[in-house]
Amino acid sequence: MLKYIDERLAELEGEKEELKRYQAVDRDKRLIEFHISDKELTDSRAMLSEIEGRKQTAAKEAVIYHQNAVKLQDEIRQRDKIIKTISAEIQTHIQEIESMENERR
Repeated sequence: MLKYIDERLAELEGEKEELKRYQAVDRDKRLIEFHISDKELTDSRAMLSEIEGRKQTAAKEAVIYHQNAVKLQDEIRQRDKIIKTISAEIQTHIQEIESMENERR
């Protein structure tokens, strides 16, 4: 019976050592997984930050383009008014010239 207990004790000591090795390997595995996940998270945050920066830049540019478009539309309206005014004056002058030519005849 003592022999059985000694054999069982030796067997349990072996299993205990195997468990320690397994726990060390498992701890290393979890550490590597953590570092990989942390690296991926850091990279994702950096990419997100870059995308947000581009988005803000694009939004600012869009506002500037819109403001420029509004200014150009206003300028076009003003020039159209000027063209209409000048066209009306030209028509008036043409009529005056025609009237004067008719009076000469």
